[in-house]
Amino acid sequence: MYAMVAMVRMMILKKEDPARYQVIEELMDHWEERAEDKRVSDMVKYMAAFCRKKLCLDWVTDEDVQHAFGVLKTNGVGHINPNGSKVCFLYPTVSLMSHSCAANLEIVDSPARSVKFVAKRKIAKGEELTWSYTNFLLPRHSIQDKLSQTWLFNCQCSRCTDSSEFGLFYSSQKCVCGGYFSQSMEDRTGCDKCGKQVDSLTMMMEEQSMMKELSLADNVDLCGILEKFLASETVHPTHHIMVRLYMRLVESVARSSPGPAVLAVAVLHGPTLLQVLDRLDGEEGKLLKKYRKMLSLVEYKDLVRRQGGGRAE
Repeated sequence: MYAMVAMVRMMILKKEDPARYQVIEELMDHWEERAEDKRVSDMVKYMAAFCRKKLCLDWVTDEDVQHAFGVLKTNGVGHINPNGSKVCFLYPTVSLMSHSCAANLEIVDSPARSVKFVAKRKIAKGEELTWSYTNFLLPRHSIQDKLSQTWLFNCQCSRCTDSSEFGLFYSSQKCVCGGYFSQSMEDRTGCDKCGKQVDSLTMMMEEQSMMKELSLADNVDLCGILEKFLASETVHPTHHIMVRLYMRLVESVARSSPGPAVLAVAVLHGPTLLQVLDRLDGEEGKLLKKYRKMLSLVEYKDLVRRQGGGRAE
């Protein structure tokens, strides 16, 4: 229904204000590639028929809906409101900006009739302005799958072309030899040091199991999960699962009155979290600022505990 409403609005705009719609006509739709998915092709054909037969928009053609659908999928800026409703905005100027998994711009506030970007990294003269279409906290293979399926391109940004991901090996498990499984090769992943290969799907399923365990855990269980993960031969301090765990730890300590053990763990691993966020999201990224403030509160609570010899409030 959400997609149908957007289509109808665009068709009405095409009919009532063709001059304004012209900018949509000029945007890329990638329809040839999208039409290869029969489910998408059939759905769009149904939308066009629905407009003509049920809504009496008899001027609407299949080609009109194909282009509008492709434009929204390629160029739309999606947003989820606090009440859970979905909206999609189309900004022709924003459509000119490329994606990067290590973008130098990010959106501030919620998109509306206009959208505002701010720099989150130092931008050199002549450098391309970029923003991220996806969640940079996802592992690289998940980001690349999303970009390929939704926007139909293979990312070649500075993060994606660096097998070490800025020295963090954020998406790579560790090998027993001390290297990292960062070399992708079809359905297998190889160690960058000893050359050992493992099945990529098995590795992904292991990580999904660990993420599920983390997502279902109560805050009181986080220290135990941390010990378990640290004892693993595969994850390492800057692995994406550990970073998610650090985030949970810092949040739980900042928002409650923790025991000394949890507090000490959050203080110990908080700086690693900030280091990862700084490299992946930039020194002025919103998430880095958020967790920097939280960690300051955590460190203050730890100071109070040590000076008072008791529980931090």
